[in-house]
Amino acid sequence: MGIITLLLGAVQLFGVSWIRTVQKKMEDNEARDVGIQREIAAFRETVARDYVPRSEHREMRDEFRDGLVSIDMKLADINNKLDRKQDKP
Repeated sequence: MGIITLLLGAVQLFGVSWIRTVQKKMEDNEARDVGIQREIAAFRETVARDYVPRSEHREMRDEFRDGLVSIDMKLADINNKLDRKQDKP
């Protein structure tokens, strides 16, 4: 009976120490994750500040957008013509 109690006590001590180690690693990982999140937020802010299009790029964006609208209209016209040809007997 005494040996079984000693073995259970040893297993319990090992289990408790292992659980503490796992919890410590989890806390370390959470702290690391918080640091990484802060670094990513700072990086995103830097990218947004340096690379987001500003008013000096507005004309280029508008010209590009107008070109896309023109292409879309031409494609719609071609599609309509093809539909009309298919509808003819």
